[in-house]
Amino acid sequence: MPNPTTEVRSYLKEIGRYPLLTPEQEITNARALQQMMAIEEQRSSLALQLNRQPTARELATSLGQSEAEVQSIIQQGQKAKEKMVTANLRLVVSVAKKYQNHNLEFLPELPGVFWFNC
Repeated sequence: MPNPTTEVRSYLKEIGRYPLLTPEQEITNARALQQMMAIEEQRSSLALQLNRQPTARELATSLGQSEAEVQSIIQQGQKAKEKMVTANLRLVVSVAKKYQNHNLEFLPELPGVFWFNC
C-alpha cells in the first residue's frame, strides 16, 4: 500500500513545477475564458432554436465572425482554462492541508480538484 506522506510530497513536487500566474495573466486568461463561454452560450441558444447542434458555419455566422476566428477563440479559452486550473492547484492543496488534522483524508480531497477539467 502506498505511503500517503510520500504521495503528498510527490504531488506537491509535481504541482510546484507550474508557475503561479501574475495578476495580468489572470485577467488575460479570465477574458479568454469569458469569450469562449460566450461562444458556448451562443451555441446552446442556437441549438435550441434549430432543434439540433449548429454547424461551425452557422455558429460563426450567428456571432458575426469567421469559422477560423471562432475556433481560435475556443482554443485560446481552453488553454486559458487549463493554465488557470493548473496554477491554482497550489491553493487547493493549501486548503486541503487545513483539514488534514480534522480526521479527514488529505489525498481523497485532491481528486475533487479535477472537476475543473470537465
